[in-house]
Parts: sequence; C-alpha cells; structure tokens
Amino acid sequence: MKRLLYSLSAAGLALLVAAPALALNGRIFQEPDGSVTVYDLTPGSRVRVGVDASPSRTLTTNPCGLLVISPSRNYPLSTVQVNGQVINPSNLPRQIQPPCRAGVLDEPRTTPFLNASTGNLVVVTGQPNRRLTVTYPGLYRTFSRQVNACGFLNLRETSQINFNDFLLLPVAGMRSLAEFRLSDLPTLNGLLCRNGHLYKLADWTGFPEVAAIPGSEITEEALGEQVA
Repeated sequence: MKRLLYSLSAAGLALLVAAPALALNGRIFQEPDGSVTVYDLTPGSRVRVGVDASPSRTLTTNPCGLLVISPSRNYPLSTVQVNGQVINPSNLPRQIQPPCRAGVLDEPRTTPFLNASTGNLVVVTGQPNRRLTVTYPGLYRTFSRQVNACGFLNLRETSQINFNDFLLLPVAGMRSLAEFRLSDLPTLNGLLCRNGHLYKLADWTGFPEVAAIPGSEITEEALGEQVA
C-alpha cells in the first residue's frame, strides 16, 4: 500500500495521520474491457485519481555534481531514488552547502545531506551538469479527470495511466479518495451517458459498493498537482 501525504504549507508535505477507522465505500466496478468506472460523483466536476506508480521529475546537477532537490507542494521532502540510490532525508545530517567554484567545492562533500539554511536535500552525484531523474517511491502518481454529465467517470489504461494492484479513487458521496484493490472490483457491463441521461442495460442489478482499504483515505485538497 502506498504512503499517502497531505499538504501542510506551500513549502512541503507531511505524512497523513490516520484517522479512526471508518467503513469507506466506493461505487466502483470494472468493465469487461478492463476499464474502471466510478459512479455517484458530482456531474461535470473534476476529481483526482491516482495510479500505483511512483511520480518522478528531472533535475540538473550543478558544476560540482551536487543535485539540489527542493521540496514543493507537488513534490514533498520525502524518500527519493537517484541513480539507483534510495535516500531517506529524515536520516541525514544538516550541513552548510559549500560554494562551487570552477567545478570544485570549497569544502568536500561525499554523502547526501540537508542544506542547513534552506532544508533542501542535496545529493552528491559526482556527475557535473547532468540531468538526472528523481523518483519518489511510496507516493501515488495523480491525475485530474472530469466526471461526465451523468455523474460517472470511466478510466482506461493509457501511456500515462497503467493499472497495477491498486488505484486511488473517489469515495462515494465524499470529497475524498481511498485505495481500492483491482481484484476486489466486480465486473459489470458498462453504463451509457447520452445528452446527460443515464442508460443502463436491462440486466442491471444496481451499483455495487466496494470497501476501500482501511486507513487509506485522503482528501482531494491534500494531493499535490503532479499531473494535470
């Protein structure tokens, strides 16, 4: 299960504190073609969804090979992976970042540290002026999607959205999301929306309610804007 985070300020994010366990359900099902439909949403609204794939961004090292990773609302100060190395900032010392002059640091640095004045994570790569990928394991990659005029959202796998074991999806009747296992979703024939009118097949038996993974709830406002 992914670690879910929420925003404390524009400077960064912090770990979501688990609330008392409540029964959270989503009106969610999987269609025969493999797509996932979420119902009981506000027609025309935009909602967030997440896939079980770590977000990443590309940053450039300075002439001395230091990769400075600044936290933001979109990318919190959390565990990152750079060049195959997994770095947990909570275990790092706070140090002064030495000036870089002509490709040489005023004081040598050999291991990652937190900048004592800014709080930025600084990774010593030994690769000057290189573009490197910074991956955030343990976070969801999130997207914004629009609900149709009938109040349901159909999600299909794309080059950006790959269904793995879990999906972060809206909870029925609430402005929050929770994790759902794909294996828990029933398979039903799809709904149709035509000119704002909802059509169901003759054998429709009602919207199923699927239980979310306990303790996985997070509000939409808590999520960063990693992907539009």
